[in-house]
Amino acid sequence: MSSNIGEVLVSCAFAGVVAGIGSFIAGIRELKVKRTIQNTPTCKINTGAIGTNVEVKGFILVEKEKLVTAPISRKQCALYNLEIQKQKGRLSRNGPYWSTIDSFFSDEGFYLDDDSGATALVMVDGAKIIRKGKTEEFQVRSNQFDNLPPSLDTALRANKKKLKKFKLKRA
Repeated sequence: MSSNIGEVLVSCAFAGVVAGIGSFIAGIRELKVKRTIQNTPTCKINTGAIGTNVEVKGFILVEKEKLVTAPISRKQCALYNLEIQKQKGRLSRNGPYWSTIDSFFSDEGFYLDDDSGATALVMVDGAKIIRKGKTEEFQVRSNQFDNLPPSLDTALRANKKKLKKFKLKRA
């Protein structure tokens, strides 16, 4: 009987060591990505080397025929982004902590002008977009999916193929 307990303890210790090594490697990779982002310079479009990562700031340029329709507001825009988040409880006195479950961007890219004399085509897949201005937000409990606001329900149904992780299940 004591040998069975010993085998279980050895197995648990081995699993702990493997999990620890895996966590260490994942942490090193995450640190490398974080430092790459922190060390990415902000520069003008015409001075950035082709094939390198740079951060650019500027104004969005889009031709009228290239505008896309936002799925919820139905307004014309250069880019839209839909995020589905889940409340993860209270992190601090500042309010609840939200975790993004799924998100997608419009498929079209746009041009960015930074007054350097050049423009850059920005493809948004995988890009970090920092936007200013108002966004439309909805808060719906999972037991109230049958009563979704019509614009949100339409947007989720129309873009269900783009949602990779979130699947709206009806009762």
